[in-house]
Amino acid sequence: MLGVAVFQIVARNFFDAGFAAGDELVRMAVLWLTMVGSMAAAREKKHIRIDVLERFLPVMLQTVIDRLVCLATALVCAGIGYFSITFIQWEIMDGSVGVGAIPAWILELIIPISAFMMAMRYGLHSIFSQKRESS
Repeated sequence: MLGVAVFQIVARNFFDAGFAAGDELVRMAVLWLTMVGSMAAAREKKHIRIDVLERFLPVMLQTVIDRLVCLATALVCAGIGYFSITFIQWEIMDGSVGVGAIPAWILELIIPISAFMMAMRYGLHSIFSQKRESS
């Protein structure tokens, strides 16, 4: 991904050329990397948290708050998944091209897939969550 981006910059600035689908390829690679990374963070429960007050609460209350945060996160992810399906439908109707001849909607399917996967994982975390390990 980085190689394609650097090649595009060098080719445009020095040779007045470039890879035809380079920008789209980099854009889709960033999307996929972000969504796959988000799913991995959700699996390991290693997402970014702001838990300043939680540290000073009793363990039982920490667990309750952690479960509520996981439930809220699951609901947000489910909402993103739901609305991203509408986005995919629009892309199908528009016939947008993603990379080369590949339709954009095929490459963008990672959005609802990862959003629903994260919603499921955080939903499970909200049920089975224990006090988070310090990292």
